[in-house]
Amino acid sequence: NIFFKFMKTKLLFLAFLTSLLSLGQVSITTLPQTYTQDFNSLSTTATTFTNNSTLSGWYISSSALIVGVGGGSSNSCYNLGPASNADRSIGALSSSGTSHQFGVRFRNNTGSPITSVTINYNGEQWRQNAAAQTLVFDYRISSTTYSNYLTDGAALFSTNTALDFVSPQTGTAGAVDGNNATYRTAKSATLSVNIPAGSEIFLRWTKSGSNSHALAVDDLSVVFGNQPTLNVSTTSVTAMDYIFGNGPSAVQSFTVTGSNLSPAGTGNNVIFVSSSGGLFEYSTDNITFTEDVTSFTFTGSSFSQIIYVQLKAGLAVNTYSDVVDIGYYYDNNSPFDIEKTVNLSGEVTAVAATISTGTITGSPFCVTASTGASVSVPFTSTGTFNAGNVYTAQLSNNAGSFASPVSIGTVTSVANSGTITATIPANTATGTWYRIRVV
Repeated sequence: NIFFKFMKTKLLFLAFLTSLLSLGQVSITTLPQTYTQDFNSLSTTATTFTNNSTLSGWYISSSALIVGVGGGSSNSCYNLGPASNADRSIGALSSSGTSHQFGVRFRNNTGSPITSVTINYNGEQWRQNAAAQTLVFDYRISSTTYSNYLTDGAALFSTNTALDFVSPQTGTAGAVDGNNATYRTAKSATLSVNIPAGSEIFLRWTKSGSNSHALAVDDLSVVFGNQPTLNVSTTSVTAMDYIFGNGPSAVQSFTVTGSNLSPAGTGNNVIFVSSSGGLFEYSTDNITFTEDVTSFTFTGSSFSQIIYVQLKAGLAVNTYSDVVDIGYYYDNNSPFDIEKTVNLSGEVTAVAATISTGTITGSPFCVTASTGASVSVPFTSTGTFNAGNVYTAQLSNNAGSFASPVSIGTVTSVANSGTITATIPANTATGTWYRIRVV
């Protein structure tokens, strides 16, 4: 009895271990990591398919993987390609309202989250019929291992229609050449995901519908990584001000940082810093400033750069604003893969105007009831004055107060010095505390 119980326990353990092995998946151990599958290891004759064995990590919903060229109409998953040719693909044909699924499992063994999965494949049509049909793509992320990836309903899965494959051609039912460009469509998309360490993702394709097309996946590439990030230290740089004639402004700065900027298989990574207004100038060393577009080409996966900016010299009195674009792309083609903006603002203010009255000669001045007294009022000023500016000489009351001044002369000028020819009005009361100022 003891021996029997031991053997029973051992057999149960082996059965459990076999069950776990049958639920295997492709292991992702580092980032970025690329998985490829061209299905050319599939037999050109054998229809037997063992999940997670014939193709590691792959599962199909049918009991066999029928080898075909698209001429058959049996309801099943298929190994499709030219007759006796090693160039294979995996697909499905559905009939009588029955769906078939196939897909591949991946496990995140990197020790950190995966946030980006880029999928590329060629959709191939090996049989056509009268109405277009779709090989539907979806995926599921799970923190636990379970066996229902193929049978669980679509509600438990996430979709990305960019990875659906719609039959390119319709017509009389029969086989077509899925390797011909007429019957092939390149599919590509990046999934923004969160696959925690230790969790899985299952990529699944489903074929449904009667009078079915035979639709397949070939030349699959899956790149696991982390989403590129681009950040700026602030979204607004202000207070780039100066007094007219004293530009440029004081230098301000912001920092551009990026991470995961080198997806596997890409070429040069480029970050641009640019604006179109021509009002602000940029520098990376706080020495040489230019209005030109600043670009940074690099080969690493991270980036950090301080961008110095100033309101350029020589501008008129006014307020100024612009938007600087910070963009990242890794295929050397617009539009940017990621773009950030920073708002810039500054002001050029007028020089503070001051007016000083010079020494007035000729005092005391004598006026009568009918005759005033002429007086020359010299002045100097600082600041910038607009065309049509008028300097005015004013006379105080006999206590020296300008609470209610009397204008006694003007001159129109933008100069910073001059003389106003003025007249003390007739009948001005006698006094010794009068003052004259220029405004």
